[in-house]
Amino acid sequence: MKRWLLFIVCMVAAAQAVEPVTVHHGRLPDYIGGKGEGVALQADGRLTLAARLVPVIDLAAERIWSMTSDGKRLVVGTGDEGTVHVVEGDRSVDHFDVPQGAPIALGVGSSGLYIGAGPRGRLLRRGPDGSTEELVVTQSQYIWDVAIDGNGVLLGCGADAQVLRWSRDGTVDTLLNATNDGHVRVLARRGQQWLAGTAVSEGSQDSEGRGRVYELGQNGGRLLLETTYEEVSAMASMGDAVFIAAMTVPSTGTPTVALLRLNADGASYPVWHGTGIWAGLVRDGDDLLAVTREPTRVLRWAADGQTGAVLARSDSVVPGTIAFTDGTLILADAHSGRLWKLDRRRADEGHFDSAVHDAGSVATWGRLSWKGEGNVEVLTRSGNSVEPDETWSVWSAVQKDETIRSPSARYLQYRIRLEAGGDSTPSVDRIVFSLRQANLPPRIEDVVTFPYRGGPGALQNPDQIPLPGQHRNNGNGLPQRKSLRVLRWKADDPNGDPLLIDIYLRGDGQSHWKLLEEGVERVKTVVWDTEVMPEGTTQLRLVARDTDSNPGDTALEDSYITAPFTIDNTPPVVQLRLRQQGDDTMIEAQIIDGISALRGARFSLDYDDETTRLAAADGLFDTPQEQLRFTLPPLPPGEHVVSVQAWDELENVGVGQILVEIP
Repeated sequence: MKRWLLFIVCMVAAAQAVEPVTVHHGRLPDYIGGKGEGVALQADGRLTLAARLVPVIDLAAERIWSMTSDGKRLVVGTGDEGTVHVVEGDRSVDHFDVPQGAPIALGVGSSGLYIGAGPRGRLLRRGPDGSTEELVVTQSQYIWDVAIDGNGVLLGCGADAQVLRWSRDGTVDTLLNATNDGHVRVLARRGQQWLAGTAVSEGSQDSEGRGRVYELGQNGGRLLLETTYEEVSAMASMGDAVFIAAMTVPSTGTPTVALLRLNADGASYPVWHGTGIWAGLVRDGDDLLAVTREPTRVLRWAADGQTGAVLARSDSVVPGTIAFTDGTLILADAHSGRLWKLDRRRADEGHFDSAVHDAGSVATWGRLSWKGEGNVEVLTRSGNSVEPDETWSVWSAVQKDETIRSPSARYLQYRIRLEAGGDSTPSVDRIVFSLRQANLPPRIEDVVTFPYRGGPGALQNPDQIPLPGQHRNNGNGLPQRKSLRVLRWKADDPNGDPLLIDIYLRGDGQSHWKLLEEGVERVKTVVWDTEVMPEGTTQLRLVARDTDSNPGDTALEDSYITAPFTIDNTPPVVQLRLRQQGDDTMIEAQIIDGISALRGARFSLDYDDETTRLAAADGLFDTPQEQLRFTLPPLPPGEHVVSVQAWDELENVGVGQILVEIP
């Protein structure tokens, strides 16, 4: 085989090939995208049976707006027409109507129950004697949150966004007028300072979100944090830090949530993010409980924000708001009017459906195994749509350390079933499965070849070698003859296999391709010397194959044939003749190139660096043979040398000279 490659350049990193891939799931982030019922995700990545979500009471309301606790009893605001229920245990011991509005926010104080009502933005108080009085009518449409502040009440208002403080003497002070926001959605206290979380206005075109957190003071609010989410929906203080529940709920698409931590020094960072809608945050001793819906999950975080767990997941409860009373977390279903509590007892059974795993292309599934205890069953299903639907296979049970039975496809999902009973509590520490992508053919997208016009340094950085047309000889200097040629290709493999490139050549009049170089790898550019190659019209054929990663007849290839190009390393022949016409000395030139069209000519006198561009007799250099004639400028007496330099389209330079004697 001819070693015709002068340089092999532009090394590229090898991608992962079509080799068996092993997928390990055993950490909390590995499972967080899945769904389930009755299964908890522990901080160490174990799947266990979850605490039960037990129904408490059905309030027969079409909507639950708000919920709070006085420590032992729950107070629940329901219905668009406005009814407030007082719940002890599993019984509603009292209820009353809210005149002309929905009870959007509730707060229990020493002098009664404070109610933020909408849509007229009114503050009401229900006294111990059962009477209801109107305390404030704001300029806003909504009161989203109320917070007891000594002898007063703070109001988080929306449309317009502001924070008001009502005092018992009847005065109302404005603590924040957030003209750049749509709503103040939540109030929280950190030490002696109150914080307000806001949301953007309805119909806002701000695609980056602008939910903000302000610190309230005597001179208005100081901005502490501007998030990339549309709404700050809940906050909870843990020592000097504040945990912030932020979310974006688009009109179409998937809602996203994030739990952020804001430190006392003003630094903030995300603790966790996922899909869903926030239902609320509450403290449970030194821990933080966070609840979302779509999907419904109850999460627990340590005060440092570093350790999290999913205590419960459910598809049957859609919490709209939460409360913590007498050591128990209460969830209010947003649509059914039911209250649920997180029981300390574990469920008898549960299941967890993993997030859909994308193999990247159709794959064959290998062995599946898991480490766990107790009654555990694992099933799989597969399909070729991003979301499981009726086109997917049915669930198929797989025994530990056995091959997955689901048919080959691009996507795979597994289900883990846990059931109480036996000698040990059911749990799964980790699950492992393997797969191998079906091999797909490589693709050569483009091949270009052109004369090399760079200096020696360009070979060290071949990406800087200009493509044809990006460099022109427009100066007075002559082009330099070169026999180097660049061959550059763009090829990839859908599976990420490293490719081997075979290069073939076929000259004009030949019927068979000749192999010039075999198995070029890890490059995309070569530079080669055509000095000893036959001149004339030539074509190259490149074949890309993935044989190094795929055994036997499973290997695939693609080929690409270049457009015809010319190899021409012979300079033009320049023939000169002197003519005297009166007092003018004229030079007639015939220029002939055996292969390429001529592209230009210049002449110089007595080897001077200065040259003069010449025109072809027919006005255009476009054929392998050209005639030209030019008159010499006045010259001093004596011998002079006239040199004519001509070049072809591949910039091969030919030179002819003639002596001129001036009397």
